[in-house]
Amino acid sequence: IEPLPSVSSLVKNEMDTAMIDERSIKKSHVVPSLLSQNPTLNTFSPTAVLAAARAGQHDRLLSLLLQNDMNERIQVVDWMGRTPLHRAARYNHVEILQLLLQYGARIDVVDVHGQSPLHSAAAHGHAEALDVLICHFQNKDPSSLALACFKDERRGFTPDDYWRARRDGDESGGDSDGKQSG
Repeated sequence: IEPLPSVSSLVKNEMDTAMIDERSIKKSHVVPSLLSQNPTLNTFSPTAVLAAARAGQHDRLLSLLLQNDMNERIQVVDWMGRTPLHRAARYNHVEILQLLLQYGARIDVVDVHGQSPLHSAAAHGHAEALDVLICHFQNKDPSSLALACFKDERRGFTPDDYWRARRDGDESGGDSDGKQSG
């Protein structure tokens, strides 16, 4: 078992914390440790909302969202342009997705690669997350759903392309070396 990185090596200050991503935190039990060591994450900050969504911490996320301006809090982004909805979709946190959607999270926000939360869920093989996202938006806001299904800039894939690649056993997203062919 690899030793976990120390909290101090991961969190120097709140700006550094905002840059902690999936590569830095391999195990979900690291997030609660980070939260207990960094008090700025226990009150509202974009980092706190993103960390709670990634870790699947429903009650904590709800508490953070209820502080002041909810709309501003639900649409925070990390350094890659990913929202709490992106993070919940990537990790198949269905209850978090439902909470974020209940409070007005947008599905048509894309990250620096042009990927929506639908791309995140599909690329990681999360049928439950896809179902929640699609069912919520197909009747309420079909135009936003359509925008979230465009091809991304990373590989030129739609969420459906990522889903088919996963289904067909191609976890690289399209070809064997993880790059777009052609």
